[in-house]
Amino acid sequence: MKTILSMALLGSGLLQAQQGPAMPSEKACQEFAQRFQAVVAGDDPSAMDSSIDFKAILVKGIRGVDVPAEFRKEIESGRPPEIPWGATIKKQIEEKGSYRFLRVREQGGARKALFRIISPAGVNYQDYHLAAAEGGRVKVTDIYIYQNAECLSETFSRMMVTAKLMQGDPSEPLTKPQSEYLAALRKAGEARQLLQKGDAAGFLRSYATFPPALQREKCILVFRTMAASQVGEKEALDAMEDFKKAYPGDPCLDLISIDPLTMLKKYDKVLEAIERLDKSVGGDPYLDYIRASVHLLDEKLPKVKECAKRCIEREPTLEEPYWAMVHVALKEKAWAETARWLTTFEKTFKLEIGDLSENKVYAEFIKTPEYKAWLKGREKK
Repeated sequence: MKTILSMALLGSGLLQAQQGPAMPSEKACQEFAQRFQAVVAGDDPSAMDSSIDFKAILVKGIRGVDVPAEFRKEIESGRPPEIPWGATIKKQIEEKGSYRFLRVREQGGARKALFRIISPAGVNYQDYHLAAAEGGRVKVTDIYIYQNAECLSETFSRMMVTAKLMQGDPSEPLTKPQSEYLAALRKAGEARQLLQKGDAAGFLRSYATFPPALQREKCILVFRTMAASQVGEKEALDAMEDFKKAYPGDPCLDLISIDPLTMLKKYDKVLEAIERLDKSVGGDPYLDYIRASVHLLDEKLPKVKECAKRCIEREPTLEEPYWAMVHVALKEKAWAETARWLTTFEKTFKLEIGDLSENKVYAEFIKTPEYKAWLKGREKK
């Protein structure tokens, strides 16, 4: 029996093996995922929300959880929740973001469609668990989100169960485990508020008072890692080590440890985490750009070029690696290369680069004959 405490207490996010529903064909999954990507990018991003079985996801989440019987009945017989999933994704990527289908994979007897989301918050991955529906259609039975280290079913159930238990029901008093859950929830919620206010050290002090079971919850460890990275090197490394011990091999850790390790200038460790993450998702060109960024910070310019060029070859529609090549050219004072990459960028993306004189990074470049030739070449268009 899964205790209610084990549902985790914080955050929202989104791997459980799929059981029961028939597995759709790989072709059907491919077509579904490509259509989903197109819909999110279109004018009606919520057009495919009906393909996500939110009701089944919620029921799955409370399976085996210690909740009042009437509440369970209410969930199982009630209307499915209405969630603007596509619109939510669209909003996340509106500012220089993207949502891209990477591949269909078969894991644990189920097919899953992996998507990459790039937003101002960074890179993340969403793994859609797919099942066959009537008429040859495909439906989503759960979603695992890497950055938050849990399935949507877990997130939904925690939110619903928490709200219900906090309301209270005089006709059905809470059990001792349920009462303990609420007490732990309040403690964790107060700690999270500290983190949201920028008091990372305060969060860590509060974390130290959590019951051992709560300290080991995955989403709590995610927040601890975030807080620790803002406090100090020892705290950050200890947090990541505890996460690794509690959840060995979980891809979430590799994703969320990239920024803390980068801030600590542990560049070799960052690259190791990226390598493991790359294997976990089955390969992603964007991670070559992340590698290039790490090498740029470490002043390893040949490696920057190697990774950025590989990224461009694998996914030429990504803007970021082109800028990495521009930065390398500027650092090497290779003015002809700088101009060539600026031109390549404009031609590839059909965009006009603004006034470079307003950016100090280009201060030396704009004094060169190559810059003047680049400007003149643009005037002829």
